[in-house]
Amino acid sequence: MSERSNDDEEFERIPWGHISSAAPARPVSWRLAAYGLAGVVAVAGITVSLVSPSVPAPTTTVMSTATTTTTAPTTTSAAISEAELMAIPDAVVASEAAAWAEVLTESYWGVDGTGSSALAPYLPPTSPLPTPAQGQRIFVESVRALTVLEESPGLYRIVVRASLLSATGAEEYRRLPIQALAWNLRWERDGWRLLDLPEQVELPELLPSSELPTSEVPEVIRTAASQSGTVLSGGPVGDLWRVVLAVSNPAGGTWPVVMWYSPDGVRIGG
Repeated sequence: MSERSNDDEEFERIPWGHISSAAPARPVSWRLAAYGLAGVVAVAGITVSLVSPSVPAPTTTVMSTATTTTTAPTTTSAAISEAELMAIPDAVVASEAAAWAEVLTESYWGVDGTGSSALAPYLPPTSPLPTPAQGQRIFVESVRALTVLEESPGLYRIVVRASLLSATGAEEYRRLPIQALAWNLRWERDGWRLLDLPEQVELPELLPSSELPTSEVPEVIRTAASQSGTVLSGGPVGDLWRVVLAVSNPAGGTWPVVMWYSPDGVRIGG
């Protein structure tokens, strides 16, 4: 048996000639092939990094005569500005503060023997609780958060308007004066914290409307408006006519509403 060079022996164990569909004219040194392949990979990597720096790197497989190593792909995420991160949570937190202030208002006024116990766990320790009169029943007709003010980061002052009905014993309910309470709530990582008892505040009164002009409604406008209801009154306001109509609801009652018409009887809006 004739001696063979180390290069020939390696060539027989790693058939690099199979890479090409055409057999090589003469044996190629495996070292030269490996150097060539490494150079191609390096050039390709540099080209990708220069042309597409923001595209996530694909999975790269490095081939060798001994092992195959796969590197995991890397990903990048779009940068989000601080303003974008803060805008949505602020809106959500403000609405939650308003909702919790309404819940607290219901518990505060609904003290017919059970409401006070529902409120107690949220008040500061040793806080006094509402005390209804003997036999008094209070019905919370409605509560509305009117203003939500962020006094400092995470600290909100919410003014809530409450409409209440009260009765004692077997008597009928009667309406109480409108009440307004201001609550101080602080947002913490685990939820909301009530800082103190509510403050009683005065609300600006809802003023009555000014008198509006009335006049005989022209026939062309009356005819057009009668298709929507019964014409009660009307009058010119600027270039349009304001017409008050009684419209019926499915239960059979009637409700006054306003509709606007041009001088030639064409309805405006609606």
